[in-house]
This record gives sequence, C-alpha cells and structure tokens, in this order.
Amino acid sequence: MSQCIKCNSPVTDSIEVQIEQHGKVKLGRHSNEGWICDDCHASKKESNLAAKDIQQQQYEKMEPVKASDVSPNTPKADEAEI
Repeated sequence: MSQCIKCNSPVTDSIEVQIEQHGKVKLGRHSNEGWICDDCHASKKESNLAAKDIQQQQYEKMEPVKASDVSPNTPKADEAEI
C-alpha cells in the first residue's frame, strides 16, 4: 500500500479501503512527488497561503523612493555607465 511522503501513513484514494481498515488508512491523492494524505496536503496548503500572505504584506510595505532616500552622489539612471 502507498505511504504519505510527509507522515509515512498508509494512503489510498479509495474510501472503501478506508472503511475496511477502520480508520487505519488515510485518504489522500497522488502528486508528482508521490502519495500525500489529505491531512498533510491541507497542512501544506496552509503553509503556502501563510507564505504568500507574508510576501503580500512585505510588498504592501514598499513605498516609492523619495529624493531624500538617495545619496546626492548617486548618479541618475540615465547618467550611469551601465
């Protein structure tokens, strides 16, 4: 029987097997990485959402650059030798 790549629990995509095993088998799905139970999949989704939320918060804190933020010795983009 397949095992979850995160928690090593037995995993199936068939509800009948889960009923036969009296809850010893977790319901899950197969991905490119292997089998993952629904519990670990939900946990993975939550952590991805949290990471996206943090990234969005960081993006929202960014403000346009002001003249006072730049050193007077810094050449303008069109004057820089790039």
